[in-house]
Amino acid sequence: DWPETILTEALEIKENFRQMSDQIRENFIELSNQKEELDILFDNIPMSIYLKDVNNNILRANRLAAKRLNVSQESLINIPATKFFPESDNQENDKLLIETKQPQLNVITKYTLPGQEERISRTNRIPLINPEGEVNAILVIVEDLTEEIKSGEEKQKMLDIMNQQAKMAEMGAMIGIILHQWKQPLNIKNNDVKCIIY
Repeated sequence: DWPETILTEALEIKENFRQMSDQIRENFIELSNQKEELDILFDNIPMSIYLKDVNNNILRANRLAAKRLNVSQESLINIPATKFFPESDNQENDKLLIETKQPQLNVITKYTLPGQEERISRTNRIPLINPEGEVNAILVIVEDLTEEIKSGEEKQKMLDIMNQQAKMAEMGAMIGIILHQWKQPLNIKNNDVKCIIY
């Protein structure tokens, strides 16, 4: 019983609503795919990465961070970072980062994880700033340098041993030359003496 114009408008609104619904669904699928890709990337980066709030509680950690700590990723959520990294991740660093809003890059630290040997790492701490200009989270990226440093130290020891051996070989050669020069004149004198005697 509606006039034709109202019916036409209602059909147009229905079609617009359907198009908007389709567009929202497509955007949601695209966002879900992007989130899945980011999760895969986050979990497969060969460094320990964790995100924490300004109160030092871990909000998220990647697979390698959880593996190094011998815990599940889920069990890290809302746990203070100092529980796992007491020497290298303290709240004084956080306060400075929050005040200056500047990243702390390439900081070399030593720490010991529970039940493990001492580790050496390069740590990057990056403040995440919200639209109001305040730091609302801190991204921490930890690259373990322990094996690399041990390998470098072993290489240096080998180079030192090889240098020492080369020096000893040179000294041996010099001593040989000196002995040869020392013996040679004695032989000549002995020959001269023999010649005079004959």
